[in-house]
Amino acid sequence: MSEERKQKEERKEEERDFRLSDLLDYFDSPFFDPEVREALEKKLPPLDVEQLLLKGYVTQTIPITSKIQVIFRSLTGVDREAIARVAWKKGGTYGVTNELLAQLQLAASIDSLTVDKKDVFSGLVHPGGGDLSALEGYLEAKLERVQQLAEPILILLSQHLTWFSGRIAKVFFDDAANTIRNFCPPPPGGTQQ
Repeated sequence: MSEERKQKEERKEEERDFRLSDLLDYFDSPFFDPEVREALEKKLPPLDVEQLLLKGYVTQTIPITSKIQVIFRSLTGVDREAIARVAWKKGGTYGVTNELLAQLQLAASIDSLTVDKKDVFSGLVHPGGGDLSALEGYLEAKLERVQQLAEPILILLSQHLTWFSGRIAKVFFDDAANTIRNFCPPPPGGTQQ
């Protein structure tokens, strides 16, 4: 292998080693302060557990900046399968990277992204149902657009997606815990909390 080609391969490897998640660990900004998160979440409309159960997903509109707004959509099992299939296809020589998986999850989770009142995903509509090949094509098209976004936008979207996923889990599991408390008899000789 020529020295020039070897250097190119090493540069490619170094580029792949950089991970958006690594950057989030070192990103020093008041935006990541838990108080900022709490203030934002108080202003958001509550998530609809019924929508999650009946439709299989839930959406939430979140302002990112004064000019950027995102609508996140929770993922279904079929969405996750499509992510795995696209990741496998796009993995290439280096295999599936954490960065590729993070970008695919972000792409799959964004229902709409509006920048200056223009939808970045204009013309792309989730195919719904269980047609994996249609979902893969949709996800590949969305991935191309996500990969064109500026890094600060990717960082903010990734952080908000993490928070969105946490809110879904909290609402759903809080509801499940309340159901158990309300409908399950207390243990023999014990009291229900």
